[in-house]
Formats: sequence, C-alpha cells, structure tokens
Amino acid sequence: MDFDISGIAAAATALVATAATGAATTAGGSAANIVAELVKRRLDLTAEGRTALSSAQQAPYDPMAAESLRAVLREVLSSDPDFARQLAVALNGPPAPPVQHHHPGGIFLGDGNRVRGHITVGPLTITNNRTTRMSFAAIAVLVLALLLFGLSSGNVPFVSGDQAPHRDRVISTIEESRRILPGAPSNRWRLERPIDVVAGDANTLGCYGNDGVQTCGLAIYREPVHQHLASFYVSSYDSVEDTHAALDDYRSPKWLDEKDLLDMPDVGEESISFKTKKAGPPQGPETYARVGTVIISTHGSGTFDLQLLADMSRVLAERAQQAQDGKLPTARIKTPRFLYPS
Repeated sequence: MDFDISGIAAAATALVATAATGAATTAGGSAANIVAELVKRRLDLTAEGRTALSSAQQAPYDPMAAESLRAVLREVLSSDPDFARQLAVALNGPPAPPVQHHHPGGIFLGDGNRVRGHITVGPLTITNNRTTRMSFAAIAVLVLALLLFGLSSGNVPFVSGDQAPHRDRVISTIEESRRILPGAPSNRWRLERPIDVVAGDANTLGCYGNDGVQTCGLAIYREPVHQHLASFYVSSYDSVEDTHAALDDYRSPKWLDEKDLLDMPDVGEESISFKTKKAGPPQGPETYARVGTVIISTHGSGTFDLQLLADMSRVLAERAQQAQDGKLPTARIKTPRFLYPS
C-alpha cells in the first residue's frame, strides 16, 4: 500500500504539538495523544528521533523544531511501512458506526440500503431493478455536474456545516506571532539567522508602520544551491482599521513611484505585489497582504520564481488566519519541487 509520507509526517507533527501544549482534551485531542504516543514509541529507538521529538515537545510553536521532527518522521516512515500503516490508521481514526434508520411506511435499513429487492429513500420504498438503478445513476451525474458548475462559477458556496467564520482577533503576544512564521520550505532550505519577533516597534526588524502595531516577526531562509533568500514578515496590529491603514502606506503614490507593480494572485483580504526600482542587481519580488489584524509580507531575492513567492504568500496568509481563529498554525507549502530560473 502506498502512503502519503509527507502528508502523514506533517499531520503527525501537528498532533504531537497539540498533545504537547495540553490542548488534547476533546475527541480530536484524544487522537492527538494516541498519535503522539505512537510517534514516541517509534522515535525512541534512535538518538536522532529522541532529539527531534524532545525538541518539538519542549517548543511546540517553534517552526524549526517542527520541521526537524517532520524530516525525521519522513525518513522513518519511508523505511518502516508497518509504522506508516499504524500512523495512517491512527490519523484517520476509527470508522463511524453504521447508522440505522426506520421511517414510517418504509423498510428497516441496517448496514446497507438494499432489502428484499427494494431500495428505501426516506419514507419511500422503490423496487430495486435495472431501470431504477440507471435512474439513480443519471440523477447522481446531474447533481454532480450542477455542483461542479456552481463551484467553478462561484455561485454555490460549498462550506461544511460546522466550519466557523474567520475571526479578526488581535495577535498581541510575541509567542503568538512566532507561531505564524513558517518553517523551512523544504529540507534544502536553511535558516539564515535565528527567527526574531519584537513587540511594539515594527521598524526594528524592517516591518513598516507604528500606528497600533503590536508585534513584528521575521524569518529568513536560504536555498544553498541557487543562493536564493526567502524572507517572511508578520506584523500584528490592534485593529482592522490600523492594519488597513498600514497596508495603504504601501499603496501611496510616493511609495509606488519607486516600484514596478507585479500581476500576482490576490492574497488575504487585500494585497499588493511589486519589485523595487533600483540600479544594480535585479531586485526580488515582494508581496504584502492584510489578513484580518495581521499584515504578512513575503520577499524573494533576485530572480526568485514568482509562482513560488505566490505559494509562500498564500501559506503565510493561511497561517495568520489560523492564528486569529484560535488554531495552531499548521499550513505549509506542499509543493514537492521548487522551480528556479536557469
């Protein structure tokens, strides 16, 4: 059986963090404890595994610790299919028990929906023959086509019933901002300098705007082959209004006189992308976006690939939203390979 090794490693790492923070009190939290115990039993077999797990448990919000644990898990899962199978089963959870329905005037349904040559749909009992089955198949195809049309045209919101609306919560602490900053895009990227987050003075790290600023964080990674740098900034503010005003500063005529705007996908609730006009080596692309009360910014050096920058910006924006929703930021770039200009 083939397993999504990267997906299993990422999900398990997130649940290990959940268990380590003491948040494992709900049904989902119980699953986190089960996964964390499975991971511990397996990684305790090697010194590298013990070190990676210990670091992730002691610093569950540290992106570097999480990335180290993911890397170790990917290696172990690739070489141990039995462990991969156990972890996949634990992540999927036990199957839901069959639901039994009995409708007045209908036939009792157990594990299946076919009883004595009939099909029960609500209170209706329909003869189970070839014509009926073909009719059901045609209806299913029609419904699927309508759903796909609605989704592609934007006319049908396809949202699960239990999905809560996004929140614009203020990120007021250094630790919360640090959680938003992502880990390395892949194993080949290395942290250029320690991740830094400060409170109050955004200009300390190169973030912009002081009105209402709460925190400013910076993480820089280097890709060693092409020597590309990816810089991630996170600035939090005390209101949506102050956050919007801070992003507006990047759209002022004086600011834009020095920029070449880029046609990039929208990110967050409002965004802008550009390159700085400057003599000498080519300047890399930059994207600034507002997500609730947070401004995220992604900078690429030199001839940085624009699609990669867009992917990184979307992930950083998703992490910012997860934090404001009161969740542990777990979004990460899922692109298996990174394309660079020749």
